[in-house]
Amino acid sequence: MRLVVIGCEYAGKSTFLQKVLEWGRAHHIHFHVDDHFTVPDASLTDEDRDIYVTLPPMIKERYQRFQIWYHVRLLNTFDDMVAVGFHIEEVIYDPLYFHFTPHINPREVEASLPSDTILLLLRASPDAIRDRRERSPHRYNVIQTADISEVLAKFETEYQHSLIPRKIAIDTTNLTPEEVLAEFISSVLSLPWRTLSEKDLLRIFVSRDLA
Repeated sequence: MRLVVIGCEYAGKSTFLQKVLEWGRAHHIHFHVDDHFTVPDASLTDEDRDIYVTLPPMIKERYQRFQIWYHVRLLNTFDDMVAVGFHIEEVIYDPLYFHFTPHINPREVEASLPSDTILLLLRASPDAIRDRRERSPHRYNVIQTADISEVLAKFETEYQHSLIPRKIAIDTTNLTPEEVLAEFISSVLSLPWRTLSEKDLLRIFVSRDLA
């Protein structure tokens, strides 16, 4: 299963990632995961991240562009992969917060992805995003409180315009992490059968029957 997970910061992407990885391990699905597209790159050390946020916008843009296209290759390489944020996050956050316009066309990126890629949008209400941001702020906050509604709208627009035909949207506002995962599995099974490989269908049906 190839999955691109998008959504506003604090919509629940990292929590969903942990749940889907647990589900995968329980059913012998070992996902390759990349969750480091938000500036600064979360795969770096804290010291390197502190340095990275001070780099000129031109350097950030080049680095982000290179890693987007590198991960297109990975999505075409691994049968099971989750990319969190990825190209859609780039076109939303970079102009707003990182002072550069990304030199990538999100539709061009999507045209290069495998045909069985699934796009998952995690939604949440503005109040839920605001509350989560205040209760558990990230060390490197991206979104500003005043921008929450605008950012949510931008993710909706990119989701609707995406060329990835296999789309799922889940509102996490009033759901537990376990409920979000269950809704995701149910939504995957409701996709047209030909959009999923026989291997994916078998693994999902088995996991549901054994639950």
